[in-house]
Amino acid sequence: MSLRIGVLGPLEVTVDGRPVDIAGGRQRAVLAALVLSRPAVLGVDRLGALVVPGATGPDARNAAQTYVARLRRSLGAAAGHLRTRPPGYVLHVPSGGVDAEEFVALTAPRPGEPAVDALVRLDTALGLWRGAAYAEFPDLARAEAARLTQLRRDAEETRVELLAGLGRTAEAVAAASALVAADPGRDRAVRALASALAAAGRTAEALDAVRAHRDWLRDETGLDPSAAVLALQRRLLSDRASTVPTPGTPTRRTAGLIGRDADLGAVAALVEAGAGGIVTLVGPGGVGKTSLARACGPAWWVDLAAVGDPAAVAPAVAAAAGLVVEGRLTDALAAWARGAEGLLVVDNCEHLVDAVHDVLVGLSLEDCPALRVLTTSRERIGLPGERVYVVDPLTAPDAVRLFTARASAADPGFAALTDPGFAARVGALCEALDRLPLAIELAAARAGTLTVDDLSRRLDARLVLLDAGPRGRPARHQTLRAVVDWSWRLLGEQERIAFARLHVFAAGIDLDAAEAVIGYGSLPAGSVAHVVAMLAERSLLTRPGSAGVGRYRMLASLRVYAAELLDPAADRELRLRHATHFAGLLEAADRGLSGPDEAAWVAVVEGALDDARQAWHWSRTHAPALAARIAGAVAFVGFWHLRADLLAWSTLTLPLRAARQAPGVLTGAAYAAWLDGDFTTAARIAREALDAGHAGAADLLGDIALIQGDVDGASTQYERAVAVLPAGGAAQAIAAANLALPLAYRQDLAALPAAEAGLAAARATGNPSATAFALFALAEAHGDGNPAAAIAALDESLRLATAVGGRFVMGVARTAMVALRGRHGPPEPALALFADAIRHWRTTGGRPMLIIALRNLVVLFARTGRDVPAVELAGALDVPSGVYGAEASRLAQALAAVRLRLPADTADEAWQRGRLRTADEAAAEALRHLPA
Repeated sequence: MSLRIGVLGPLEVTVDGRPVDIAGGRQRAVLAALVLSRPAVLGVDRLGALVVPGATGPDARNAAQTYVARLRRSLGAAAGHLRTRPPGYVLHVPSGGVDAEEFVALTAPRPGEPAVDALVRLDTALGLWRGAAYAEFPDLARAEAARLTQLRRDAEETRVELLAGLGRTAEAVAAASALVAADPGRDRAVRALASALAAAGRTAEALDAVRAHRDWLRDETGLDPSAAVLALQRRLLSDRASTVPTPGTPTRRTAGLIGRDADLGAVAALVEAGAGGIVTLVGPGGVGKTSLARACGPAWWVDLAAVGDPAAVAPAVAAAAGLVVEGRLTDALAAWARGAEGLLVVDNCEHLVDAVHDVLVGLSLEDCPALRVLTTSRERIGLPGERVYVVDPLTAPDAVRLFTARASAADPGFAALTDPGFAARVGALCEALDRLPLAIELAAARAGTLTVDDLSRRLDARLVLLDAGPRGRPARHQTLRAVVDWSWRLLGEQERIAFARLHVFAAGIDLDAAEAVIGYGSLPAGSVAHVVAMLAERSLLTRPGSAGVGRYRMLASLRVYAAELLDPAADRELRLRHATHFAGLLEAADRGLSGPDEAAWVAVVEGALDDARQAWHWSRTHAPALAARIAGAVAFVGFWHLRADLLAWSTLTLPLRAARQAPGVLTGAAYAAWLDGDFTTAARIAREALDAGHAGAADLLGDIALIQGDVDGASTQYERAVAVLPAGGAAQAIAAANLALPLAYRQDLAALPAAEAGLAAARATGNPSATAFALFALAEAHGDGNPAAAIAALDESLRLATAVGGRFVMGVARTAMVALRGRHGPPEPALALFADAIRHWRTTGGRPMLIIALRNLVVLFARTGRDVPAVELAGALDVPSGVYGAEASRLAQALAAVRLRLPADTADEAWQRGRLRTADEAAAEALRHLPA
């Protein structure tokens, strides 16, 4: 039995070529988690915590066992692939059974392969993509999705280079143009486009492409183009088309240097253009600055690693130059420099920056036309005209190549491990090591004594594990700890304090957050910006760019080191400040989300979620009141953006005593139950929230009543919400718009004036989500009486909701629109739109809304002569019972017409087949009858 799983797009499962429906967001998350961990066993506690964030102990185990059991039922005959192995579960899929692994295998470099064959291989690999990788699981698979996306970008750009190399310049130009149009900042794609245009004799257009890239970088990021782009531009301007390298042409290499071709070309261009100046390679320890400098060719080499005395720098330079000096050393060096022709490299300058600065100033480089100077340091030297080249970690593919090469050298059997799943795990290991060459080489040296999987599971102890570098390396590069120790010893007191405290951040760090969290005691908040900038200058934080709000980041290996520097009491104080800051930020965002600047506040929330998640996890045990504040603050985003993972924070916080004083937690937990279709639980929690003083809970009670057909009860609750919610606010406007829905569904003429009043109130707030929802309510009020006006309102609703990522309103507006188009326009286009609506609700959650969409589909199936599917779907939903108003009338008429066309036995059998299906199974079956 052949099981195949697709993650390069919406999660897709087939058995022997037939699609298998995996319904429910958490079942799908379980499968995704097992795919990510294979072939390793995924522990039951870890699986539960991944699927239900924050779950621990029995909660995690129960969640894992429940959803694994459901997943096995969904897999049916293929359930045997999901095996129980202590201490958890493992998914056994044959090699190539996961599309991502097939893609990785197909894109792996194959030395000596003819270009035509490589092009066919890449076309096959890129054809596997159906959408964004792991798109349904932004938190669960963030690192793997980013890795796959980068591999896809690399493959697309390599494909362009292959096309150009084969002389298929027209295709290369077209493909590269598409890549640049999608992302004008893609350096390699821009170079590929310009080179392909030049090769086609279109030099003017090639220069236009480079200029457009340069303008885009300046306007959007404030940055300059890379050295490689500038070098290409100079060659184009010189009209030396024959010497413009086609993409993929090898530059100068050094044996054993992997993944640095582009860097080497860029540095070589800077050095070549640097007569009378200096080029400095900067980057974190272990990133490969020395190796890159060595690859630049023959040089007078000055290694300062073992030099501790600033006064010894000038003699070290003289020794490298072969000078025997009897008089003044500075004069002798200056005289030598004026006549020197070649490259002077001064390596490892970071601990002697001032001394190096003084020696190089003494050389009077402006008088040295043939001398080029290249330095390596973890910070710039500070000379006038100094050109700084930041050496970044390797790309994902190059990191895997380096690990594979070094591991194969340590263990000859390693090269025989060609399973695509294994390659993916190597890639994940390299990502966890920040794609830092030294860390990768130290890890690869463990091949044969530790497996890749064993290493990956123990990276929290990386400073202990990665302690055996190759003999012959400098002492500071023998272990990962030694690399960081070297940088640590160079820091001042305040820099050390900041470095230790910054480990608390899970993701990007902006200065406001840094000042609030680490600015206390002996490091006042007013000093934080300067100290953080110095840490970035010294390559202990990634640089933030030149425009906008800067976001720094600490590499994972540095974070592990920094976490060891604080005692438990200091760490608790730091984490309390961290959680307090993000609770306050999310509460401010929660208020801002109801105003006209909703889109900006959505971006704030998205940017804070990694840290908020970490703070919430810690606070559940150590500061429950903060956990409740954080969970309550994200309830709005959780519901309106259909983020079940965020609503789960409320559900899991609910048992804490502090949750009872946080109405947002109660509302979030009620929303979670409502979206799961558990209306009894949702109503109980919503009433508790109302009793606790949360006025918005009345609106939610109206939603619960309405979805169950209690239109009078819904009207009562909505009226209550309008009365008690703050006047003029977005929440009151939404409640006012809601007042129109029960009126519309019982075909009351008062629906339209109520909807118009709700829309006016929503527009007055300027809030996009409130306005989008009110437009949906207006469309429902227009209904079949004025379908054109309804569709116009839904168009605007969908546009506004999409702009702020409001997936709930996007879903209801899309569902209403396709239902209207299905009743009042050509049916076939509506069928295709219905497929999108159903997939939306299946992938985002919202079981009640999925059922509503399916009820509308029954009518369209009947209209298009899909009689058996119509009856089967109606049987699964047991309609028209439980439905009211105009919808009940439409369903009754549609089913009556179908039964007139079908033989009685056929209709009864179809109904019974449908009765045996769950709503999710019915949705999967319905999709089979819709256009792809």
